[in-house]
Amino acid sequence: MEHRYKILPEKALLLQFFSNKVSLEDLVKALEHVIRTPLYKPNYNGLTIIMDAEVELSATSIKHYSGWFKKMIKSSEGLGKLALMVDKPSHTALSQIFQFELKDFKEIQVFNTYDGALGWLGLDGSNILDEITELKKTEPFLY
Repeated sequence: MEHRYKILPEKALLLQFFSNKVSLEDLVKALEHVIRTPLYKPNYNGLTIIMDAEVELSATSIKHYSGWFKKMIKSSEGLGKLALMVDKPSHTALSQIFQFELKDFKEIQVFNTYDGALGWLGLDGSNILDEITELKKTEPFLY
């Protein structure tokens, strides 16, 4: 797995980009790392891009991750929204399971266009698209 992220405090936004093969263990390690970052705030919105990844997850593993996610973030009040960017039908299905599992916990929507995701998050697209382009060029975090 390759995981890149950037926290933009001025926009109250967490950008994440996953590529290559992504497993349940990879997702857990990535989230554990991000939430320990001093700039991370649970009330920030998130844009997670999974468009260049090969997801090695099942419906069952997504349900397990959802339960773990709730435990990790449970003490947080005022959680921000999460936009998931996907481009494969199987990723859409798994993302919708994640969305359903967390429906009473966190506001999540699945998108296949940046315009839709950024509009839902209430963000100006041009600046964020530049940030995403730069993020893709950075070295991935190693876990």
